[in-house]
Amino acid sequence: TELFDRVRGEVKTLPRDAIQEIPSQLKGNLERVTNLLLKNPLLAKILFNESVGLDPDLDRRLKGFYGQLLDLIQRGLKQGQEMGFVRGGDTQILSVALLGAMKEVFYQSLLGWKTPPSKEIVETIYRLAIAALARPELLLQNERAL
Repeated sequence: TELFDRVRGEVKTLPRDAIQEIPSQLKGNLERVTNLLLKNPLLAKILFNESVGLDPDLDRRLKGFYGQLLDLIQRGLKQGQEMGFVRGGDTQILSVALLGAMKEVFYQSLLGWKTPPSKEIVETIYRLAIAALARPELLLQNERAL
């Protein structure tokens, strides 16, 4: 519960009329969450290590955490679609894919992969997300903002 509250506190939302701010808002959210996880490796380990199945209460809490996080991402994607920035698609699948991209970077570092600097993590995941989510006609406009 505390971890979700901390992650949620790092994720900022936008008013519905601020389409031009979506790229910077996405990048800011990625920076804040990445820095939170890098500064709290124990929290990252609890979230991303294979701890499922060891304790029923922990399983329930992890399921709740990921359910809330996916809901938050999915609502953001739906809002982005309504604002005309995010391309069409199943927001449930997109939210799982986005979370998986971020999650895997930290999971691999727990397995011994050398963790890149925070700035590199944020920039790479940001570019991946923009390329995957933005409507194609907006990609050229975003390239200028990148």
